[in-house]
Amino acid sequence: MRRGNLAAVGVLATVALGALLASPDATCSGGGLVEAAEGSGVATGVALSWHGLTEDKDYASILIKDASLVTLENASKWSTIHHQAGGAPDYQRMDALVDFAEDHDLAVKGHPLVWDEHVPAWLPPDLDPARFQALHDAYVAGVVGRYAGRIAAWDVVNEWIEDDGQPSGAPWFSRLGTDFGPRVSRRVQALDPKAKLFYNDYAIEWDNQRQRGVLDLLQGWRAAGVPLDGVGIQGHMVAGLSPSRAQWRQAIQRFAALGLEVHLSELDVRASHLLGAEFGRELARAQAFYDAVSACVDEPACTTVIFWGLTDRHSFMNRHDPQAEAPTLRDRQGQPRASWYAVAAALRRQPWPACAASVLPALAQPTTAPVDLSAVLAEGLDWRISATPAQAGPAELLLRIARPGRSPRFASLGQSTGPGPILADLRLERLPTRLDAGETELGLVARSPGGDPLALAAVDLRPRCDGGG
Repeated sequence: MRRGNLAAVGVLATVALGALLASPDATCSGGGLVEAAEGSGVATGVALSWHGLTEDKDYASILIKDASLVTLENASKWSTIHHQAGGAPDYQRMDALVDFAEDHDLAVKGHPLVWDEHVPAWLPPDLDPARFQALHDAYVAGVVGRYAGRIAAWDVVNEWIEDDGQPSGAPWFSRLGTDFGPRVSRRVQALDPKAKLFYNDYAIEWDNQRQRGVLDLLQGWRAAGVPLDGVGIQGHMVAGLSPSRAQWRQAIQRFAALGLEVHLSELDVRASHLLGAEFGRELARAQAFYDAVSACVDEPACTTVIFWGLTDRHSFMNRHDPQAEAPTLRDRQGQPRASWYAVAAALRRQPWPACAASVLPALAQPTTAPVDLSAVLAEGLDWRISATPAQAGPAELLLRIARPGRSPRFASLGQSTGPGPILADLRLERLPTRLDAGETELGLVARSPGGDPLALAAVDLRPRCDGGG
């Protein structure tokens, strides 16, 4: 296949999807996600970054369009406020961020008071547990007391349960006993009675040991009268391996059954592992976001979705490698990605826009040459294909897979006795022999039962969106 044709298909497909996503319904008449969320019963939030706010001139103007709530990504952590050994607490950054939020009518969520990964680095590992607890008590009393009445919610305990469903084995917190979390929760309630108190954890959107461990933990806390208003399901997703809409709803329902409010508290999507075109990876990310947010909109107990990073520049995933991932709703320049439009549609209870039309331009004329999909297809997504041969009769649809300059291999996708289109579903990971990174030429061809090439008159390719996707 000629590389010029590949590029042309990629450009045309991108333009076609861009035109679709730029429709009035999809863009919410030019507004942000706050406007899109009106009437949904769900608030939208963003992890608020000190560096983003102070170093990016467009950060604030974008944020106030997309968020009515901010989570303090780092400013309220123990290691941030008490970064100097033996020194006075440093509230400079938190003061500035809370002031910014109040100036723009944004609710604030503090994050988190108990987490083993943000113990101040200067604490010696052999510190007496009683001294450790006294220092932590002082941190909690200081930060919660200082901002009492100004913080809408606190992530009190973060990631207390391990993957096997058992309590954390982190040295400090395991030595302090299972009552440490409830003890902190009671102190926070006493210091700021109006603040909602949350438990926050990752991978609990799945029906797994970690989810069951968290459910058991929180059920026990509720039975013991521990102050607890909600749970944050973090939602750090992997495109192609993310929960379906039904799985998200099941998880939300299980925590709601404990009488808890649910936040999807740290949403982002990784996709750099997927082979294929960036165009397809973009859609795989968008579908993961759509399924999560639409599930939240469908469940009354789910009140808030929080995106972990305003743009790709501000994602923690890219701090060491600026090009590592594209995990947020906006690119590094702050422009909406396909994921942003997917979230806007979910908030408005609309279908995912990418399913509304083919991502390929119409064929100018019937062709026996491979219909080039190299700039479109990627792993991580279920694709639906409708390919119409130019002539009636039996036909087989195949995916042509090749390395540049090498002989191709073929994977059968479907057959038809004709007339009419050949319908096929495609998931690149499920091919009999999986792609490798060098196989960059992908195209559709049709053949007769005898192996002769057949011309294709029309090809429609779009993500498969049945089943709530």
